[in-house]
Amino acid sequence: MATGRNSTLFLFVVLALMGAGWGMTQPLSKIAVSEGYRHFGLVFWQLAIGAVILGIVQILRGVRLRWDGPAVRVYIFIAMIGTILPNSASYEAIRHLPSGLVSILLALVPMFAFPMALLLGNERFVLVRFFGLVLGLIGVMLIVGPEGSLPDRAMVLWVPLALIAPLFYGFEGNAVARWGTAGLSPIEVLYGASLIGAVLLLPVTVLTGHHRAVRQAAFGADDQHHSDQPEREPEETDQNEALIAEQKRPRKGEPRHPRQKD
Repeated sequence: MATGRNSTLFLFVVLALMGAGWGMTQPLSKIAVSEGYRHFGLVFWQLAIGAVILGIVQILRGVRLRWDGPAVRVYIFIAMIGTILPNSASYEAIRHLPSGLVSILLALVPMFAFPMALLLGNERFVLVRFFGLVLGLIGVMLIVGPEGSLPDRAMVLWVPLALIAPLFYGFEGNAVARWGTAGLSPIEVLYGASLIGAVLLLPVTVLTGHHRAVRQAAFGADDQHHSDQPEREPEETDQNEALIAEQKRPRKGEPRHPRQKD
């Protein structure tokens, strides 16, 4: 009995930590894009770093990654629908919207997922659940709709872009529930999707120039600024100091300043 309670408590703690980590992504994303870093570069490094970490886990597990047709289709689907498209839209939207609002809009995933689940046959209609989703939608509209709810009313134009992520996440979950993952484990799915996603996004990142922002992030904007300025040679500095001293020296026939001494 005690073991079961401890296990339940542990799962709740893990769930709370995962929720806190998920909540931190929006403020951190706002900081990143506010410093000039763009969506393709951020998503590429997200996939590349994830692929490295999951690759190490896969090696420790001693399991080889599958590359048959069904597995590759799952990798591509998860990479595009689960990461590249929704994350790119979120990074671009959060450049123009408050991070708190983007977090609230991401909570619309169940509202998009429920009608999709009904269409795909994953769920059956429940009136109570439907009313709960309607109330949630009304709450979001109260935040976005009234005057003064946003710092600038022009931000409303970027709300549809922020809704792409919850729409795609809702579709991704329903697709996995309906058609499965071709017998792949979650680690294999994420590892394969990260590899393929990074490969697909690398040329786009380079062509759009978003890799430059990531490079500046690695070295620091201040270092980049100082590196662009040429260093003065010692001889040039001495010449400048001599020129300033010559200009301060009084010429013949000019009255001396009362405080100036020889």
